Amino acid sequence: MQSNKSTQPNTSSQRNGSSPVSPVILDSSSAIKLSMGTMMYHERALMARNDIWHRILILRGGLYDKEVILKSILNAVNPADLIPVKYQIIGEDSCFIARNCDRALDQLCKSSLIVQCLDGSPLILSITLAFASIHDLKINIQPLLLTVLRKRYNAEKKLLILDNFHKDPEIYKTVYCPLSQCKTMIHVLKLSKTALGPFEYLSLQNNELSQLTVLESTNIKSIKYLDLRHNNILQIDELQPLKTLSITELWIDGNPLCENYSSASQYVEAVKHYCSSVYKLDGVLVNSVGLPLVFKSYVKNWKKRKLVEQFIQHFFTAYDNRDRSVMRGLYHDNAWYSTTVGMASSLINKKYLEHFSQENRNLLIFGKNNRQCLYYGQEQILNILKQMPASQHIYNSFCCDLMYSNNDLLTISVEGLFKLCSASNQIYCFNRTFIISEEEDNEFKLLNDQYHIYLPIHEIDYIIYNIENENPPTFKATCFSPSEKENLILTLQESTMMTLDYCEQYLKDAAWDLRKTIINFLHHYKNGQIPKDAFNK
Repeated sequence: MQSNKSTQPNTSSQRNGSSPVSPVILDSSSAIKLSMGTMMYHERALMARNDIWHRILILRGGLYDKEVILKSILNAVNPADLIPVKYQIIGEDSCFIARNCDRALDQLCKSSLIVQCLDGSPLILSITLAFASIHDLKINIQPLLLTVLRKRYNAEKKLLILDNFHKDPEIYKTVYCPLSQCKTMIHVLKLSKTALGPFEYLSLQNNELSQLTVLESTNIKSIKYLDLRHNNILQIDELQPLKTLSITELWIDGNPLCENYSSASQYVEAVKHYCSSVYKLDGVLVNSVGLPLVFKSYVKNWKKRKLVEQFIQHFFTAYDNRDRSVMRGLYHDNAWYSTTVGMASSLINKKYLEHFSQENRNLLIFGKNNRQCLYYGQEQILNILKQMPASQHIYNSFCCDLMYSNNDLLTISVEGLFKLCSASNQIYCFNRTFIISEEEDNEFKLLNDQYHIYLPIHEIDYIIYNIENENPPTFKATCFSPSEKENLILTLQESTMMTLDYCEQYLKDAAWDLRKTIINFLHHYKNGQIPKDAFNK
């Protein structure tokens, strides 16, 4: 929670000889009058000023996640710009301040200060115009942006990483500035251009971008590598602004537009219409005329792609967890597991591979029989996995192939790099082949896990690049089946006496983490933030 200093309106005279600020509160009634064109000159004059802060109060906003609240309000005012500052919880409500946002305030008034939340429920707002003067409430966002941009810039490699920009911890606690807002995006890119230096590599992953016209406005001609993965670009013609750039490597995987093409060749041809100089698209070389495309990862059945990605992240974050007990439930009761280790080319390499030699089921090694180091059932497998050295996989290095799929089974092959969580800096290569079965309640379990470990012998630069640019995810317990979610809801209801609907909402807000849910409940209960109708009568 931020300091209460920002929640107290300032009615003192403005500095620099300007007239006093007199706050005016807009409720639904006055907002309707404004939207209907009623001559409320004083209110309209305040909305148009850029030297004062306005406060937006969200009734019962404290019961929702900050991201949900702010995203809902920004959706409601789109395409107008609004930059929420100093978001905080006040009892059951929440609020933030903003300025230079007359168009956004006008949009909110047209909706009678009622905004539809992302979950469909209504959010009721109250606006205090002229809440404070910028001279009395000084908040300078520019130095904050510069600090974050410098942290994300590599001058030697001419690399600027703006992935998930508004969620950067140093920004998120003060200002909510998603790059999906044109004004914010233009400001950030222009600031980067003038304050940082030239950059040829620009990464904009996970920013909910739906259009790229801002790239024209900023006049950045130096970009050769552009990463737009996991945004909301719907149509290929949104790439029109890229025609003026000499982009040689482009990533747009994970955008809705990728689903518009039935073949890889159609997709490549469509992209090249806007980026004629591109030679690598989504990690695949596309300038070899007459030769088949070579994919880093291959998932022929696109309907299974999200499932494959979800499984890989869930499995390896659980495997890299300090306590591998969190993997319980991933393996089928009739699952099989084995480990094989590559041959060492030198004595020092042999030493590095000794960490895994006890579980090596390489049948060419003298003395091994076909039952040694072969584990059956979830309990045996978990026991042996707990004995394996603690590891950290390098997700940027992963290659994945969906080798087979039908209505009941998937066969996935994953290869990449990992390192041990020890003093050694040794990097290992791995290949893991999974056979996954679909169970009841849309639950998936491992039937077979073949794990092969070996040492890298080439492409050292590639390995170093992946390590330096790695930001590994943290493990989050996830319930995949409806029955598990139902059990959690009932458990929470027994502990809190809340209704089923409130229990489900609390669990959703905590990503189905029961411990976090109970902590949130106790905090809200202690501060009187839970309404009476949340409890069973």
